[in-house]
Amino acid sequence: MHSPLEPPKSPRVNLEPNVNKILDTICFVIAEARERSKSVDQYDIVKTIFLADKKHLNKYGRPITFDNYHAMKFGPVPSLTYNFLKEDQSKLKKYGIKNLKWTRKPSTGKTFVFSLKSSANCTFKSLSESDKEHLRGAFGVIKNLSFQQIRKLTHEDAAYIEANPRGLSGSPLMSYGMLFDSPNYETAEVVEFASKHR
Repeated sequence: MHSPLEPPKSPRVNLEPNVNKILDTICFVIAEARERSKSVDQYDIVKTIFLADKKHLNKYGRPITFDNYHAMKFGPVPSLTYNFLKEDQSKLKKYGIKNLKWTRKPSTGKTFVFSLKSSANCTFKSLSESDKEHLRGAFGVIKNLSFQQIRKLTHEDAAYIEANPRGLSGSPLMSYGMLFDSPNYETAEVVEFASKHR
């Protein structure tokens, strides 16, 4: 039974993340930063992917990465993407990833700046042209906003607010159906099914 102080939570789905696309997407964003002579940290990467995933989902009915989003203190975060960026050994082992194509170096605060290894041979074979187009667009948006502007933009997302209305610590799962401009839980279930049967 729901507390009278909290509205009922909308339906949740659990996608099977597309590991190859997540890895290619991270590399693509890092490469795009290099192309534009910009630095890129994990905050830039996860916010770029969120905006691109959401816009692609609304335009084509599917996200780019099929990652699951959690409402963390600093906004929506694609879960497996974040684990890879943190070099979470348990996740890397689970998916048989021995060598990442990027390096990370500590920057200010608790963040890291990313660059591609000189040996990285990034073909982005798993990414469609529409995937790349939306990632480029989202990266441009993120790099033209301040930290506070990005925080405001992502914290005002309806799915984020519903999952974590006070923006507290923790990482509740966001409703995929609420990532649509008009909430669509049936299509979210179709996306979930597609993620598990590709």
